[in-house]
Amino acid sequence: MRTVLADRISVVQTLLDWKSEDEGGGSESVDVNAVDVQGETALMKAAVWGRGEIVSVLLGRGADLAVVDGEDGWNAGMHAAAWGKGEVVRLLLDGCGGCEWWEVKDKHGRAALEIAERRGRMEVVKMLRERSSGTAS
Repeated sequence: MRTVLADRISVVQTLLDWKSEDEGGGSESVDVNAVDVQGETALMKAAVWGRGEIVSVLLGRGADLAVVDGEDGWNAGMHAAAWGKGEVVRLLLDGCGGCEWWEVKDKHGRAALEIAERRGRMEVVKMLRERSSGTAS
């Protein structure tokens, strides 16, 4: 997660490639969906900070958009919408593989569109409205 915040994509990739073999034949690797003490994943942090390239890498390595944080019940897309990270929202819309993360409601009953509207993130609002109405390209 620190490498995500530091925008160090090569280190993120190296960590995701890491595997450890133990003497008993088992192996260990980095959990791409691990959460920190706030209940946030690396994907959520990349979304908040607008790290589009890292978001793509994490999605390609199995980062799960269904994971929500412990505070508000936000997924990575909600975080990106709240902070107006349009590039990341577009990546998440296009790369979610049939999921509908933007329809998920947080602990207060709000979906990503309402979160973005309340914060005045109009670029994101437009994208989410297009996707919700089925007119997204």
